Amino acid sequence: MQQTPNSNPFRVPEGYFETFTPHLLDRMQAEGHMQPREQAQPRPRPTLLRRISHYAAAAILTGIVATTATYLYTNNTAANQNTDSNTEEYLTDEDLNTLFDCEMIGNQQIAYYLTEAY
Repeated sequence: MQQTPNSNPFRVPEGYFETFTPHLLDRMQAEGHMQPREQAQPRPRPTLLRRISHYAAAAILTGIVATTATYLYTNNTAANQNTDSNTEEYLTDEDLNTLFDCEMIGNQQIAYYLTEAY
């Protein structure tokens, strides 16, 4: 494999970076991308009413988010409490015993799996 030289083969013309910014700004003004500095006017300061309206909008949004979160939390908690009480009402001890008896493996089946299956 060929060895690459340690020196940089690219060179920058003398004074390039010193004249780059003014040259770029002049070119942008000539093409109409920006106004000349003499014609640029400072932004007017926002009025008191506009500044207050920004804070009022932020406060309203915060209130909406807090109210929605509280509403969802309280309804979710109430729904969980109703679900727990409904479960207790519908699943009696007999129902649970029947359900577990159908799903459980008997002692004979356990003995079979432990001795003969392997």
